[in-house]
Amino acid sequence: MNSKNPLFADNQQVSKRINDNYFSGFVDGEGCFYVGFSKRSDLPNLWQIITEFHVSQNPGSRNVLEAFKDRLRCGYLKPNHAKSTKDKTWILIVKNRKDLREKVIPFF
Repeated sequence: MNSKNPLFADNQQVSKRINDNYFSGFVDGEGCFYVGFSKRSDLPNLWQIITEFHVSQNPGSRNVLEAFKDRLRCGYLKPNHAKSTKDKTWILIVKNRKDLREKVIPFF
C-alpha cells in the first residue's frame, strides 16, 4: 500500500485483518452507547439530548481502537481521563448523530 501516512496504512491493514465478530465482542466488553440529558435554558424544550458511542482500552491495545475507528470510518480517539495520573486508558468516541445512525448502529 502506498500511503504518505504509514501509520494510517498499517491501521487499514490491521482493520481488514480483524474480524467484525471480534470488534462486536470487543465492544460488548469494553463499550457502550451513552444517552444523556442536560438542562439548557437556551433550548425550546429546555433539554439537550446527548448521544454517543464509546469504546475504551488500555494504551497497549490502542491499535485495536484505531483499527475499529478505521472500520467504522468515523469517530476520534482521545485519552479517557487526560488529567489523571493513574488512568491511562484511551477511548474511541462517536458523537455525530449521522455517523451513529448510518455507520455505528448498522455495524451491530
